[in-house]
Formats: sequence, structure tokens, C-alpha cells
Amino acid sequence: MGKLLSFMVVTLDGYTEGPNQEFDWPNVDDEFNEFAISQLNDIDTLLFGRATYEGMASYWPTPAAIEGDPLVAGHMNRVAKVVFSTTLTSADWENTTLVTGDAAAAVSALKEQPGKNLAIFGSSNLTVSLLEQGLVDELRVMVMPILLGAGRSLFSGLPKRVHLKLVRSTTFSSGNVMLHYRPAASRSARRAAGGGRGNSRPPGDVQSGMKRLAVLLGLTLLACGQQTVGVSPSPSPSSISAPVPSPSASPVRPTSSPTPGTSSPSPTTVSSPRPSPAPSSPRPTPTGADPAWALRYLLLDHYPTFAFCDPDYYPVARVGGEQVNADDWWQRSRTTPEALAILAHHHEAEPLDAAQRLVAYQDHKRLTVIQLTRATGGYDFALSISAAKSQPDTTVIGTISDAGTISERSRSPRPGGCPICLEAVTLIATPSGEIEVARIQPGDLVYSLDGSGRRVTVGVARVVRRDTPGPHLMVRLALADGRVLVAAGPHPAADGRLLRDLHAGERYDTSVVASVGYVESSAAATYDLLPAGTTGQYWANGILVGSTLS
Repeated sequence: MGKLLSFMVVTLDGYTEGPNQEFDWPNVDDEFNEFAISQLNDIDTLLFGRATYEGMASYWPTPAAIEGDPLVAGHMNRVAKVVFSTTLTSADWENTTLVTGDAAAAVSALKEQPGKNLAIFGSSNLTVSLLEQGLVDELRVMVMPILLGAGRSLFSGLPKRVHLKLVRSTTFSSGNVMLHYRPAASRSARRAAGGGRGNSRPPGDVQSGMKRLAVLLGLTLLACGQQTVGVSPSPSPSSISAPVPSPSASPVRPTSSPTPGTSSPSPTTVSSPRPSPAPSSPRPTPTGADPAWALRYLLLDHYPTFAFCDPDYYPVARVGGEQVNADDWWQRSRTTPEALAILAHHHEAEPLDAAQRLVAYQDHKRLTVIQLTRATGGYDFALSISAAKSQPDTTVIGTISDAGTISERSRSPRPGGCPICLEAVTLIATPSGEIEVARIQPGDLVYSLDGSGRRVTVGVARVVRRDTPGPHLMVRLALADGRVLVAAGPHPAADGRLLRDLHAGERYDTSVVASVGYVESSAAATYDLLPAGTTGQYWANGILVGSTLS
């Protein structure tokens, strides 16, 4: 039996929309996306009131949504949905059940069924109705740093007091504050206090802002799982860290800043003599910089052959070019501790011109793949450096003190190349049925092929999650029998070629390729796995493919 959660965003003065139903104010950035991703794992049914449902249903099934946001649209269209309305006569959106009767009774029945949690996204009237009935187990309210002065209040129409208990709060660098509340009274006491109320939001209130609401809420529906599985656990909130980059084929950029006004070259492998493992001398922290980010700069200086998978090239090519991506990142991130540290490092101040934003963005891409974990007197670090051609990259583990002294503990080869992966909602064939790749863990059983071409059950040796910070292009492979897979173009096909090199009309995986074309994706990450066994192949959305990790 799952819980019923309600997630809503609200302004600092308590409004969920402006006086004219404006919804152009939410403060959404990468940190918000990471939170939204993490809360999906325990949700398998969405509940809507009529107004929110109509806005969602009018957008996500359309060609514009499917082509513009294929990952979000795919999940929104597939997930189980329930809409509560006394005026609707039908609900034609895929996997939607219409409830015209007692909402409280229907939700009570849903909560008794086996499965994960239920969630209300954005339907404030429905939340008020079920909260009054004592059926909401947790309120998740994200307060955003903006004042509207007027509009629709968060719990407008609530006819009685509801006492809440704050069970957790999280402050984001953007100024957003996530508050987790649970009703303080028992369910029986809340039910005894009074009856329910219907979803009385007046008709005709679906404005153009609803599409923005749909996109915002869709961020919570990107099934992206945890950080890189099998590499390191997610850090505690008090630590300052970034995921260790997935194994790479040494695509790096020189750590020096490019000449202003020029674009950065394609990733290249840079090698230099191995840095001495002896402790380095302390170096000053740039004035005004956050210490942890300043220490990352010291590590970049100490390891000139720093290696990583450039997110503008791996795991997929990004839309718009590096300068466009730099402008977009700076606009979203310029007030974060990282951005302030970059400004301090370069002795710059706002406003930045295009060349300065590009340099800042290129620094950002390096800084965020250095893993730091707080330790006594400093930080433990993990990073990778490139070696000579034909030699594997090296993972370096060590400690950097608060004063900037670097001490190495170990070096080890880093096998494999940059992951070139699958969208998070891709379904992997397993003996337990199809499971989203974002939920696959090392040791899980999946189907693969052995050396003689027979299907076998094997364990998963490795799973990788790779961030894709921004819109990027993916290949959509469609077979004549109806199977469809969206993946990065360089992902290996089962016959050894790349998916992007397949052609319409040729045979593939017991069928014929109907079409191969690019679609844009805004997913926060892509995933890949390596089955144990001789071939490393597996079925993704029913289509046999290879692994980038073999």
C-alpha cells in the first residue's frame, strides 16, 4: 500500500499562480531537475483535477510534445493516470481512468492496492479536497524566491485548519526551499473534523501558461535513477561533490582558457609527463571564492592532463553549439557558489560578454566532474588523467587540504570509453519483465545472447549514468514490426555498427528498419549497462543492441 503525495510549487508570498493565472515565474535549474528526478522512483500513478488534466492532455500526446520532448512525453503518456471530475464525460489520454464519483473513496481504494506511491502534481483543488478528507500523507511544497503580490493562494478554499509537522527541509543554491510536511493529527481525527468538498475549479481556466506547467511538472517524470551506480554513493547534503566521470577515451580540453572571441575546439587527448605523487605546496585560495570550488581549480592546475567526457560531445552531440549552451548555463547558474568561484578565479564581474561566458562554461564542465567528499582538514578527491595514446586513462584518488596541499593515495587504470547511452525510460528485457534502464542495478538479471546466439539470463556487471546538461540529439530507430528505440547515435548496434549508421529498408533484429532519424531530447541523463557474458548484448525496448561498456 503506497502513500499519497502532493507536490506543488509556490511563491514566497504563498501563490501558485498570478492573478491572471500566470505561471511564468518558477525558478527551474539543474539542481531542481536533480530533485525532481529523485522523487519519481517511488511514484507509479498520477492524480489530476479536471483543469490540470485538460492542460496536460492537450499537450503531451501531441506531435509537438513527442518530437520536442520525447522522453518526458513518453513517460507522461505511459504512466497510469486518474482524473477526478464531475463534468468530464470521457478521458481519452492514454492510460487514464476517469472518476466522476466520490474522489475520497476512489483514492482510498487506490491506496489499498499494491504498488508504489500516488502523487498529485499541481492540482491544488484536488489536494485541498483530499487533505480535508485525511487522505494526503505528505505535502511537498517548494517555495521559490519571488513575490507576486496577488494571485491564487496555495490552499485556497480549505474550510478548516490542518495542523502539519515539518519532517524535512532542503535549501537549494538557487534560493528554492523544499518543505516536506505530514499532517500532525491522526487520519481518524482528521476525518471526524468534517466532510469533503468537490473539485470546484471553474471551467475555462486552461491558459497558455498550462503548457509551461506541463513542462515544469514533466521534469518530475524523467525516470533517471541514482548517480553512477557501482562507482560511488551519492554524497550527503553536507558534502560538495560531483559524479566521477564515466570511463572515457580521453576527450579533454587544455585547462588554459581559450582566447576570448574564439570557440573551443573539439575534444582532444592531451598528454604530459606524469605529475609527481609527492604532496604539493599549499596555494592561496582565490579571493571571494567558495573554498571547495577554489580547491577544484588547484586540482586542475596540478593535473594538466585532466580527462573527462565533455558533455557538449558525449554522450551525445548537443543542440545549438557550445556558445549557445554556455549562454544558457550562465543565465541559469550565475548566482550559484560555483559561478561566483569562477568569477573570483578569473577576477571578473557581471555582466560577462559572450567570450567570458564561454570560458566560464568550459571551466564549469571540468570543475563539476571532480568528486570532492569532505574529510578532516580538507577533502578526499577522485579524478581522471589521460595517458599516452593506446594507454588507458588513470583514476587518481587522494586528499587536498583546506590550505591546498595535494596528497595522492592511489592510481589505477580506468577502463572503457565515454558512455554513449540510452534514454532513462528505455525498457530492458529481464526475467521479471521489462524494467526501465534507470532502475537497473549491478547484479540484476537481464536477458543477453551467448556466443552461439542463444538467449541466456546473466547478471549485470556494470551500470553507468551520464549527465546530459541541456537539449541534445538522439537517434530514433523504428522497425517495421512496431518496435521503437530512442538512443544516442553512436550507441552500438548488435551487428557492431552504430545505430546512426543503420538505413531504412535493411534487415535488423529479425525485422526491417522502417526509419532512422534524429529527435531532440531534454533528458537530464542517459544510461547504459553491461551484461556479464560473452557478447555484452541486451534488449532495449525489445531491440537487440550492444553496450558502450564492453
